[in-house]
Amino acid sequence: MPIMTYKNAVQEILMRVNDADGDVYLQRSKDLIFEGMNILASGGDYIEEDIPGMIKSIMFPNVSNQIIWTPPTDIDFVDDLYGGQVLKLLNITHIQGDGIALSLKRISNEYFDKMNFDSEYDPLSNEVFYVINRLNDGWEYNDPTDGNIEPMAYPVYINFSPQDRIESEAVKLQYIRSPNPDSWVYDSDDGSSSTMSGYLSLPFIYKVIDYAAEKIKQEIAGA
Repeated sequence: MPIMTYKNAVQEILMRVNDADGDVYLQRSKDLIFEGMNILASGGDYIEEDIPGMIKSIMFPNVSNQIIWTPPTDIDFVDDLYGGQVLKLLNITHIQGDGIALSLKRISNEYFDKMNFDSEYDPLSNEVFYVINRLNDGWEYNDPTDGNIEPMAYPVYINFSPQDRIESEAVKLQYIRSPNPDSWVYDSDDGSSSTMSGYLSLPFIYKVIDYAAEKIKQEIAGA
């Protein structure tokens, strides 16, 4: 199987948009490599074998009633979910200790609210529900419609219910991590470039190339 580098992929995009020397669309092609990875992965256009380098997991040995991840601009919080680079949570599983095995199930905010009024929505004895992006009282997001130019300054929450059932238990989170463009090398002094093969499957790399080339062609047509 051929090895595909970051530079190889960008050059393939440039060839498809008739800019082989990269005089016009080099930087745009680089940017669209990462946009394509994020858009395709977040939209579910992959199988897990396509994005092994983007799928991460982390253990939390002693959960309280919630887990948070924070934006990368917030230097006061440092956690293992890589801040705003968490693209998509895939699942949360319980690591059984001495107690019963728990089934962790994601629910919507609407369902979470209904549990307060109707016992029909309560979890079974071996279940714990979790909801993502539910803020505690007193927390809010900076709203750009209010003229705010600062980035989001508050963490995102994963809340569990019932809380006492999950406290001090161990869980594993599996998630898709967005790639950091700053860590990728296009063309080093010795001519090497970051290897994409293995981080992504070859079919997925070509999906990213297709995405980027088509985006540039649309931009050219609309210019």
